[in-house]
Amino acid sequence: MKFSDQTCNGYLSIYKEFPDGTRETVLEDDPNTITMASRRHHLAFLHDETTSIDKLASFKVGSGGTIDPDGLRPLVPDPTRNDLYNSITLFNKDIVLTPSDPTDNSQVYLQITFTLAQDEANGVKVSECGVFKESGQMFNIKTFAAIEKSESFSLIFDWKIRYV
Repeated sequence: MKFSDQTCNGYLSIYKEFPDGTRETVLEDDPNTITMASRRHHLAFLHDETTSIDKLASFKVGSGGTIDPDGLRPLVPDPTRNDLYNSITLFNKDIVLTPSDPTDNSQVYLQITFTLAQDEANGVKVSECGVFKESGQMFNIKTFAAIEKSESFSLIFDWKIRYV
């Protein structure tokens, strides 16, 4: 059996949600980077009975995910990192985890959702996000063109980690 980067990967969608309930898609099914430490941890379950479960627990957003001051050109994430480039730690919040239907053999995934509310990070150019484990170790990271956050909308992050 041959494994590749495409064996398990994450795909992030981001939506602006306005007070009237309408949504605007900002990013759709864009691949992320799963950290090297997370890959090693998951493979350890195949050979090391002492490996403990380090569950996904929270997320962070940040403003350091681009290489230009206008926030138009995302950095290529480094899979050896253990934190965002410039995290806004105030918004390290809980995530909602929803596994795929166990009777559906056409797809296997874990959906991870989190929200940056209307009253959070206003005036910040959000250009990166990551999901973190209970230990504080980063599981994955995604950089994207900056979204200038304002009080006129919430940001909904919808991440799917898929086995393909």
